[in-house]
Amino acid sequence: MSKLLSIAIPTYNRANDLEKTLNNFIEQVVYNHLENDVEILISDNCSTDNTPDLVQNIQKQYSNIITYSRNSENIMWNNIRRAAEISNGRYVWFCGDDDEYLYNSLKRLTDILKNNDVDGIYLNQVNTRGYITPVEKDEVVDMERFFKIVKQDPEFISTVVIKKEKINPDITNTTWYHMACLLYLKPNDKFYVTKEPFVYNRPSKRAWVNRANLINYTLDALEVINKSNASLETKNILSNIYISLLKVRIILAKLDKTQTINIHEIAIRLDDILFDEKIKKKYKLLLKSKLYCKIIAHRYKYKKYKIPFNKSIHFEERI
Repeated sequence: MSKLLSIAIPTYNRANDLEKTLNNFIEQVVYNHLENDVEILISDNCSTDNTPDLVQNIQKQYSNIITYSRNSENIMWNNIRRAAEISNGRYVWFCGDDDEYLYNSLKRLTDILKNNDVDGIYLNQVNTRGYITPVEKDEVVDMERFFKIVKQDPEFISTVVIKKEKINPDITNTTWYHMACLLYLKPNDKFYVTKEPFVYNRPSKRAWVNRANLINYTLDALEVINKSNASLETKNILSNIYISLLKVRIILAKLDKTQTINIHEIAIRLDDILFDEKIKKKYKLLLKSKLYCKIIAHRYKYKKYKIPFNKSIHFEERI
């Protein structure tokens, strides 16, 4: 018999972090007597550390809770999709292996799922600066209202819960599989937002700090948004947010002399991705502009850096 919820944890070479996460969830399951409701599923992306031994030892004691699957090779971001595919719950909660889940978050979530027939959920977060997504109250909304409230915040994997039967099988090979699961729902499907946080969003230790990677991830998000089932207004809201992030990340990459990116390639990909001709025109012109660096530096107040304002930034130039 399938359970109510699968906690789907894609992991790779983070045994120490994963152990803390598993202990946290196991304690919550046992304390709240949720063994019949919750599955903790680990999809191991062919880790080379002691992840297999760690999980198998825990699984011996909690075989009724823990499900473990190991990929024969590293399938990169598709491991998030793999975790969802092999889960057995009616709902899938995508969980980062290194995030911290707040006290009683699991009991609160299962109560929401038992009392509300919804298709997608945003679980609020708190980050290291104390930021919490400004949600006035817990409520059920449609897609347009949902993304007006949470904006781009579901990019953080551990905030997303999805009804498994609603996951679109066409979503493949994307950094943002978890967010795509929400965006590929139908506009009139039911979305739930929470006011109180469920997870503590810690700074990443990995690829996110690489400027070139951040630019590619931002373009990936734009692609997911523009291929989704969201309304034109929702796509515009999210696209403008990510294009603003893209501009900042290009500047930061330029300031980092160890990074090499190609403005021409970025512009071509944007042209392929964006759905709205007005947005296309606006940002293609900006990317071509000789004043590009000056405009962006002024807007985002990076004047303290010595950006060469007198130097023309040509469309094909490497920065």
